[in-house]
Amino acid sequence: MTLDYNVTTQRTLYNLFNQKIAAYPEIIPSGYLWHEGYSTAGVQAIPSDSTAYPHREQNHLLVFFSEIPEGSNLADAAEAWAVENRKLWNEGQPERQPQTYVNYAQGKDYETLESIYGYEPWRLEKLRSLKAKYDPTNRFRFFEPVVLKNGTAY
Repeated sequence: MTLDYNVTTQRTLYNLFNQKIAAYPEIIPSGYLWHEGYSTAGVQAIPSDSTAYPHREQNHLLVFFSEIPEGSNLADAAEAWAVENRKLWNEGQPERQPQTYVNYAQGKDYETLESIYGYEPWRLEKLRSLKAKYDPTNRFRFFEPVVLKNGTAY
């Protein structure tokens, strides 16, 4: 199954963007980026169950960004907007589980390792075994790392 944009959701997000910018003009350096420029054909040519790489059915990525002016009190409003965006995006395709592209993750509570690396238990175990094999000293642990115990990969 490949996943495509939900046009109704796209329109809802667009309208929400206009409403929020009208309400909070100080955060005009905000926006959505819809990505589809990566090689979906190449990614989808590899059977999903043959690799630890997750979410091969994805055709598009969405990221919301907001720049909060220094000294403003708009961080909570921007965070609430981000949560609303995510909710709308996920409700637009209710048959899919929430997914987070690792490069867009923010370390929020709702960004589980499964949403980033795949919901199949074997997939995360495969990543952990690769981590143990190729990075036993845990040097590559910076952004959304595969979880380690006692400083060693498992």
